[in-house]
Amino acid sequence: MFLQTNVIRKAGLQMSNRLFCLCAVFVFSAVALPPTVSAANVPFLPGEHLTYQLKWGVVPAGKVIFQVLPMTEVDGEEAYHFVMTARTNSIVDAVYKVRDRVDSFAAADFSRSLYYRKKQQEGGSTRDIKVVFDWENMTSQYTNYERTRNPVAIEPGTFDPLSVMYAFRCIDPDETTEREIPVTDGKRCEPGRLDFVEKTRLVTRNGKVSAWLLEPDVSKIGGVFRKSRNAKLRIWLSDDEFRVPLRFSSKVAVGSFHGVLVRHVPGRVDRD
Repeated sequence: MFLQTNVIRKAGLQMSNRLFCLCAVFVFSAVALPPTVSAANVPFLPGEHLTYQLKWGVVPAGKVIFQVLPMTEVDGEEAYHFVMTARTNSIVDAVYKVRDRVDSFAAADFSRSLYYRKKQQEGGSTRDIKVVFDWENMTSQYTNYERTRNPVAIEPGTFDPLSVMYAFRCIDPDETTEREIPVTDGKRCEPGRLDFVEKTRLVTRNGKVSAWLLEPDVSKIGGVFRKSRNAKLRIWLSDDEFRVPLRFSSKVAVGSFHGVLVRHVPGRVDRD
């Protein structure tokens, strides 16, 4: 019983520190976008809903949900509003409860991020993180509750950890093999790389589907990835008009995790 509880606790701790943020971002992995993104090549619409079931090794751990909310404005500029929520299941709750919500706002042409917020409840600790982008002065600034860090310099076209996941879905894998873009969490701004490895066939609940295998650069993620020799993160992106992440997995020194898409609700165009 002690061993089982210890395994579950380890699952909860490792997932909270790495898995949930990786689900949103695959943290500092990234791609380069076209100069602007038009409605014609955006593979998602407001109303899209993606649900993933997560496991750490063989331990069922919880789920992550991604949503595209209705278009909004940030400081008078039209923006996409993305939301990620992450929660552990009742088994992991008993030893390490996780309830996270991330809100991300990106310019409508996907040229950059506009605002980022993460409300985090993990174990007995909470955080209320805000990242404000000052594009006039080319900085982002991190605040946790009332504790504010010094601004960090950002590059043109910088994205936050959540919006970059949607940004790479705007890239056509048939036209590229490797891309980079700067990403910031308010504490640092790093370039990353995403390799489009190969087109493959993936077994899903709906049968075999065509998918692209992607391998983000995890060298700048840190933590368990930096300490693990030959650590690797893999993402399978649907080879269709939606370009949805169907599955992701990683193997590191302390074990492995994977997430599987179990529900996909496409967005829709609102008509007056």
